Amino acid sequence: MLGNFALIGPSKKLLSFIRAYLRYQEATKPMGNLVALTITDSKLLSVDFPQYFSWEEMLSKHNLNSVLNLETDPEFSLQLRKKLPPTIQLSENSPSFAYLSLYLAKNLYQQKISQKESFLSQILENSPFATIVFNRKGEVIYWNKACEELTGVTRNKVLGKSKVGFAFYEQEKLLLGQNVLKYNLETLKQIYQEQDPSASFNVLNNGVAISGFWNLKRKIKAFYQVIAVKLSQGKKILGSLEIIHNISNIYELRSQVREYQEVLESLLNNLPYPLLYSLKDGRIIYINQAAKELFKSQLTSTDSLHIANFLDLSPMALEPGNSSFEVEISEDLWEVINISLKEKGMLWLFRNLSEEESKNKLKLVLSVAGAISHELSQPLTAVVNAAQLLAKSDPRNLDRIKRHQEIISKEGEKLFQIYTKLRNIEKVNLLPYIQNEQILDLKGGSEDFLNQILDHKGDKSGA
Repeated sequence: MLGNFALIGPSKKLLSFIRAYLRYQEATKPMGNLVALTITDSKLLSVDFPQYFSWEEMLSKHNLNSVLNLETDPEFSLQLRKKLPPTIQLSENSPSFAYLSLYLAKNLYQQKISQKESFLSQILENSPFATIVFNRKGEVIYWNKACEELTGVTRNKVLGKSKVGFAFYEQEKLLLGQNVLKYNLETLKQIYQEQDPSASFNVLNNGVAISGFWNLKRKIKAFYQVIAVKLSQGKKILGSLEIIHNISNIYELRSQVREYQEVLESLLNNLPYPLLYSLKDGRIIYINQAAKELFKSQLTSTDSLHIANFLDLSPMALEPGNSSFEVEISEDLWEVINISLKEKGMLWLFRNLSEEESKNKLKLVLSVAGAISHELSQPLTAVVNAAQLLAKSDPRNLDRIKRHQEIISKEGEKLFQIYTKLRNIEKVNLLPYIQNEQILDLKGGSEDFLNQILDHKGDKSGA
């Protein structure tokens, strides 16, 4: 660079140069040190640099490596060239200005690029998702901290290399980010669906996203969503970006929801009374085992079922509000109890009057239904709502997923507790409920609450 340098020229040009030099001092620091000035029009400047009216005097007092001449007088410049010692580098007028301008522009550009790269690098480095960047040859040029934590392989072992599959697989193979550079989308789909037909394959803008179980190394086998996109500038492919997101928690939540649904279905299926669940428009979406036995002939149809397939109803029967009425089914007289679930639809509970059931048994059954409705309504609504919100959640929104997971887990525990109470009732005890109704007290324990109901019936009849 210029080392220790001095300026020679008229005051205005010197002042303009010095202002730029001081303003961008951080950028011009590698250029060299300005140590003195020679003013050719004899006008002193208000600057903190030694000033002279004779360049010879300036040379005698300072050890210089370079001189920038901004003076346009040809005679002056000629004398300077003749007399300046050969050990001192001379830059004259426009070359010196151009040099400084180009140097400043270059440094400012490099600073902006450096700041932008630093910002993007921080985003990638602090991302919770394992992230890999490949150049167009498929060589790793970036391997973030999350990728190190996932694989246990540090970036210095993979940077500049294309054979990096060992970090994820037992045997060397190309990663998705490399394959997206090598194959078209149809071939990619064929390759990965042959490995796992159940995997979800989605085409993105300039890339793909594959979700499913990835058979990686033993410790990191899990459900992942892996996204790979090509990086391009115009038509030129620069490389690719691969993002690996562990979505095992989402799959676990879905499994929990299915488990809770199975528990509820088991409860309803084991009721000794036929039960239907319909939507507001009358479409049937659930039939318990007792109802299937009662309506065998109607269930042979392959069409979607409606409550009208089972009962001859007036439009009023589908209106909100609880009601009951009697109908004849298979030559027996049945009472149908219609329980409104408001926006969720209706429950239809059937009681065979021809069997002359005791009032006590009916009360017990209705109290069980009331207890189930009372105890399960809040946790079931919370589980269903959380499951619906979970299904709409962005897989990357970890906080939202965790919040819904906590709701489902908490309310699910309540469901299991209720299920346990129903299976372990020690004695029949009815509690007062709204509108002179009664519900079963879910306290105590026995092997089978249905046996308890039957025993209770026998006791009453014996009395």
